[in-house]
Amino acid sequence: MTISNRDIKKLYSLSAGRCNICKSELFENNVNIGQMAHIIAKRENGPRGTASLSDRDSYDNLILLCANHHTTVDQDPETYTVDELLKIKKKHECYIRKNIDKLPEKRRDTIALQLLMDYSPFTQLLSHIHTLPTFIDIDYFILGDTFENFKIDCPHMYPFNNNELSKHFDNFLSDYFSLYNLITGRCKYNNREILHFSKTINNRVYKNNQFLPSEYLSNLTNIIKDYSLRFSESYQRILNYLRQNYSEVNLESYNY
Repeated sequence: MTISNRDIKKLYSLSAGRCNICKSELFENNVNIGQMAHIIAKRENGPRGTASLSDRDSYDNLILLCANHHTTVDQDPETYTVDELLKIKKKHECYIRKNIDKLPEKRRDTIALQLLMDYSPFTQLLSHIHTLPTFIDIDYFILGDTFENFKIDCPHMYPFNNNELSKHFDNFLSDYFSLYNLITGRCKYNNREILHFSKTINNRVYKNNQFLPSEYLSNLTNIIKDYSLRFSESYQRILNYLRQNYSEVNLESYNY
């Protein structure tokens, strides 16, 4: 198995992108220098590898470390036991939550926004949809998945402290998910369901022109154009708002 994107995002989010031992930041010049260490080794002959666990690539079995502490942890499994690493991880995540709560409100919102930008291609969204209604880049959907995970994993960061920011962001997300749900939707025809978009080629998913009824297809095409325009306008509004009020957020820091 491999580490899922959801587990990667959760690990980095709850650790605030910092080493769980020394607290050092793990992004330098927008380059990820962090390492996801296995608490129970992936192989039985690795550090702490004899402990029992079904999914060794899950968030529960990972701890975010800098390169130096990853080496230290693996070279000294007698000191850094499974229980000890779990304690370190829990303590660090509690530390992050408590310290974020103590930050000024704008600083907390800035951190939350940066986490969202770190794990979603925010600045690329318009390029992902400009080929609609014919096809759409699959990476468009990453933002939605990231945001849903973010709400679950970081309830202390969302909703934002700034009500105006929350209003702008919620309006943007409403138009984003309207288009998202339309593209991933389906039509019922002749006692079967037909996906609006289904054929995937080179990271692009194409509208199902071949099987959708002609009248339905024509109507769907017009709605997609309308929703795309609405989303583009909403995107420009939130982008301008963030640039004017949260210039410290790096909007182009997508890392995965």
